[in-house]
Amino acid sequence: MGNAERPRSVLIRVNEGLGIHPFLRETNVSGVYPALGIAYLAGAVRAAGFPVSVIDAHALNLDLEELARQVGQLQPDVIGLTSTTFNWPVVAAVARHLRAAMPDATLIVGGPHLSLYPKESMEERAFDVAVIGEGDHVLPELLAGIAAGSEIAGLPGTVVRRGDDLVMGPARPPIVDLDALPLPAIDLLPMDRYRSLTLPRPFVSMVTSRGCPYRCRFCSQAYVGGAHREHGVERVLEEIERAVGVFHAREIVFFDETFTLNRKRVLAICQGMLARNLKVSWNIRTRADLLDDEVLLALRDAGCAGVHCGIEAGSERIRHLMNKKLDLKMGMRALERARGLGMETRGYFMLGYPGE
Repeated sequence: MGNAERPRSVLIRVNEGLGIHPFLRETNVSGVYPALGIAYLAGAVRAAGFPVSVIDAHALNLDLEELARQVGQLQPDVIGLTSTTFNWPVVAAVARHLRAAMPDATLIVGGPHLSLYPKESMEERAFDVAVIGEGDHVLPELLAGIAAGSEIAGLPGTVVRRGDDLVMGPARPPIVDLDALPLPAIDLLPMDRYRSLTLPRPFVSMVTSRGCPYRCRFCSQAYVGGAHREHGVERVLEEIERAVGVFHAREIVFFDETFTLNRKRVLAICQGMLARNLKVSWNIRTRADLLDDEVLLALRDAGCAGVHCGIEAGSERIRHLMNKKLDLKMGMRALERARGLGMETRGYFMLGYPGE
């Protein structure tokens, strides 16, 4: 194990293609994208002075035995996993396997599923700690507590196992100052293993904001995303410069929930990219009714090659059930305009929504 004063951690994205989940037969045909959430956590841990490694078992296509072997070689004091509801059975199975192989390690789990079902998830006894909400501050605090030998039960934003009991700490508010966070540690990811049918390699993924003010009923952001918060323009430009200059990105994928929500900021980012001569292709996700002509022209001129929008349903009745308050006619005009400017447009749709 690591130095007692500087516990060593390894953060893992599980391989969803293990065949453990009866409905998860992931073939990765469409692509595998960087584990950006884990990279943010790794960056926070590293900035706090603790040694950290990342294993993206999904990108590396590791089976349970090979994952356990690689984790064992690192001799971690702390093992961190992240989970959605969809891949929870896989995450739980991986945790049981790692618990058997490394009984003395502290197993921590976070992600959207834990924020929705913290106590229910902790019925899986392989885990020692659950993190609720954003982990950028929580994880370094947990490591500091473990290093000091102090009590971590009751730490805000956690559920900690103590024998047969679960100690739930108070809620932790969403992080307000995103610019105070370190850059995501994508240097710890296997960047050469990420691919997509529609993207040139290498590519980098980014988020310039967190949360969403809309409350679509199908989206986890409505329940665990927190208030909408943004990185400042300079921070965004700094990260784009790193993507291009250090990681030689040929395209940047922005995974913001609604990239064009703050019109003034979007225009400033585009102007900044032109001023710094950042020549790179990029694509965004946003609402179709938040794309006026000035924004579309600015996006195009700054290198935006693709605009992806959640339409979700053509039926107004179904969109009402979803609480998807979208002006479809306005959105259609904007997407037609984007295509006319040479940008690729994609619409996301849901099939079989309850009530359809």
